[in-house]
Amino acid sequence: MQAWNSVSLWMQQLDEPLTPRPALGSEIEADVAIIGAGYTGLWTAYYLKRQAPHLRVLILEAEMAGYGASGRNGGWLMGNLLGEDRLLAPLSPTERRAS
Repeated sequence: MQAWNSVSLWMQQLDEPLTPRPALGSEIEADVAIIGAGYTGLWTAYYLKRQAPHLRVLILEAEMAGYGASGRNGGWLMGNLLGEDRLLAPLSPTERRAS
């Protein structure tokens, strides 16, 4: 059994033990299958169901929801745009400062 509480800080701080769901035991039919129960997968399922409640949406996760980068806050934010020099080159110095 995986020691889930060692995966990330937020999992260490849970009051209840984490219990993974059992593996699929048979085939399942769905209209949409989403691979991964991280932020992107869960939000995609949420908005699909809001827009089209009749859809049968299936989320497949190899480990546990939040196990990957979403649970580890593995993403990063950069305050500038890659290639901005190329994009700003046609502008005058005054226009560049305003951008």
